Amino acid sequence: MKILGGSYQRSDRKRGMRGRSRRDFPSSTRSERIGSLNNGGSVADLNSFRVGRAIAGEARKNTEEKLERIAEHKKARRKKIFAGIGIGIIALIIGYCLYNYVAEIERKRAEELAAANVVVEPTVPIMDENAGSNISQRVKTFVARIEDDAKDNNLKIERVVLPFQMAREIDIYVEGRAEHYKMSVDRDTAVQTEDMARMIRYLDEKGIVCDYVDLRISGKAYYK
Repeated sequence: MKILGGSYQRSDRKRGMRGRSRRDFPSSTRSERIGSLNNGGSVADLNSFRVGRAIAGEARKNTEEKLERIAEHKKARRKKIFAGIGIGIIALIIGYCLYNYVAEIERKRAEELAAANVVVEPTVPIMDENAGSNISQRVKTFVARIEDDAKDNNLKIERVVLPFQMAREIDIYVEGRAEHYKMSVDRDTAVQTEDMARMIRYLDEKGIVCDYVDLRISGKAYYK
């Protein structure tokens, strides 16, 4: 009876095990059995390997991203440095050009002021028909420049007359000429002297004898 009872109980256990499917076993039990079949390993060891590999990959990815950010930061910094150097060079060039330009203007202005302040005295006699004894420095400077400009045109001034009640008119007498030339102190001496030389050639070519030639109006000459 004991033997049968024992056999019967084992048979019941076998039938009970056979009647149960794989779903009836916990997943941890199945995993432990699979792990025990693979070289004596365990489920805990496999999971640790996978987690460690994931952590290492994530760390490597983070390191690569950090290195990329550092490289981009250095690249952007180099661009800023080069841009700053370029702007500085351009600013220096512009400043140098402006300095030279201003210096040139100041130099010319100084030369003009120096020329304006130079006292020039004429060498030819000046007669004032207004019975004035004090001839202005402006008139003296004008006559002196007329003398210099006449020399450039191979002419020589003989004398100068300030006509009566004609404040801005000056009569120029040229050596060897019968006519005299009326000039204005408001016009450039070089232009009026050139007009005078041109009229002398014209009168000689045409054989014209006149009393005077009026050069006070720009671009025109009247003779009488």
